[in-house]
Amino acid sequence: MEIQNSNQYRNTSTGNSSLELIEALKNYLPLQSSLLLMGIGSGKDLELLSKYYNVTGSDFSKLLLVMYQKLHPDADLINLDLIELNTKRKFDCIYSNKVLHQMPESGLKQSLQNQLNLLNENHLVIHSFWTGNKIENHHGLLWTYYTEESLLEQIPKEYKILELKTYREKIDHDSIYMVLRKK
Repeated sequence: MEIQNSNQYRNTSTGNSSLELIEALKNYLPLQSSLLLMGIGSGKDLELLSKYYNVTGSDFSKLLLVMYQKLHPDADLINLDLIELNTKRKFDCIYSNKVLHQMPESGLKQSLQNQLNLLNENHLVIHSFWTGNKIENHHGLLWTYYTEESLLEQIPKEYKILELKTYREKIDHDSIYMVLRKK
């Protein structure tokens, strides 16, 4: 089952462009800062982010981590549940590109709360989502779409909102990202 889900995730994640998200990140996070990438998928974002930051890749799928590690033996990778986030490591930033929509809204709120424990003081998270107001099964994976309003409801009070913006990945306003700073 994990092989099938890993392959489905890799196939759905390979088309997601992260260029606008990375450009937004560079406005807030100094180069060479430590960054936790949530959900390595195909590894494309890990490779792009590694040009600017000290990146630790994470995924719930041990299989995806093993597959990536075989191709990139020096990669810093950890196995993490997106909600529980059981690690003692700390980071300057936590980043995801269309990953956290793979849980219900209650899971997103809990994940954001737990991300606070992994952040160095006054540092940030940046996450992107598909925009909309629906939940669907996409190739066997749950996708929760968000509007600005529904994302605002998920953000714990311990964060300051630096930016909440819709952008174009494939069509106008199909994506949204948020940049939050730990207070």
